Amino acid sequence: RYFAPAYTAIRSFSPAITVITAAPAPTGTTGVSTNDRIWLQQLYNAGLASYGSDVAVGIHPYGWGNAADARCCTNPSRGWDDQPQFFFLDTIDDYRTIMVNNGHANAQMWGTEIGWATFDGLATDSGQRPIDPAGQPFFSHINQWQQAEYLLRALTLAQERSYLGPMIIWNLNFATIPGQVNNSDQQTGYSLLDSRWQPRPVYNALKNAQKR
Repeated sequence: RYFAPAYTAIRSFSPAITVITAAPAPTGTTGVSTNDRIWLQQLYNAGLASYGSDVAVGIHPYGWGNAADARCCTNPSRGWDDQPQFFFLDTIDDYRTIMVNNGHANAQMWGTEIGWATFDGLATDSGQRPIDPAGQPFFSHINQWQQAEYLLRALTLAQERSYLGPMIIWNLNFATIPGQVNNSDQQTGYSLLDSRWQPRPVYNALKNAQKR
């Protein structure tokens, strides 16, 4: 009931604007959330496939502390590695299967958020590493060099799949917002710049990567 009037309004303004569905956060079913795979199927139950390729499916295929090409869940041991929602490719493949099974194979998925988080290399005003967010131990699973490696690998994997459209990196500069690093704000862990506006390894890796 929200998507249809929004789509109609956009199309009445322009036939060229890309319309993207709201992207689910990869998650399980809890008291405050619905499994993202179930949620995507619910979109199709409500008629999403009828829009054909005129609509892109928004996705947030985060990998948490797992490498971009890692798969669930052969040897879970450290947390955030025992569900397919924690793996970049598993999330993409599961979504693609749902799209195909619902007759929507001609549509693309657009990654409206993608990235890996670590506080490695970030420092508070006192020079200390930020404290990992409560309940988010995956911030300690990778260092800043792995953050760069995993993101570049993810972009390569995305480019190899024709059903994936643009992948929008989260985020450029949240670490530069005053007080955010000091407060261990989770969003700063994804930042491509540090609190002094200096490039983190992930920024330089993207800058120097081969473009096509």
